[in-house]
Amino acid sequence: WLYTQFFASITIVISLALAAEIYFGIFWADIGLLVLCLAMIGDGLAEPIGVRFGRIKYKTYALFTKKRFFRTVEGSLTVFISTIGVLVWFGDIFTEKQFICAIVVLPLTLMCTEAISPHTWDGPLLSGVSGSLVCFILFFF
Repeated sequence: WLYTQFFASITIVISLALAAEIYFGIFWADIGLLVLCLAMIGDGLAEPIGVRFGRIKYKTYALFTKKRFFRTVEGSLTVFISTIGVLVWFGDIFTEKQFICAIVVLPLTLMCTEAISPHTWDGPLLSGVSGSLVCFILFFF
């Protein structure tokens, strides 16, 4: 599972970054790093925060199995907060209107995506959702 997650995440990030450079003129590495940070920082911090401080638990499935895993609301809130931090860090990529839209849409969307994504494949799903939303915001706002 680890290798498939890694390969799928990298493929998604590189594809979206190259498309963003072609269509929006933003250096591909900037968009790639933004999408990578949006998807992975919150997801990477969610588990240790949830294990240590999590009190409100819920269950989710893994991919291709009926085994259920526990997640916590506190871990999911970590994704929300880290998304805001990453957007502020990369704020110079966006115009003011795009930044406001990103701050309104991305934290809640990525938090919900992490909360309902399959346990073993949440990295590629978060990469795809965050990259698609960033490109959507850059294109339409």
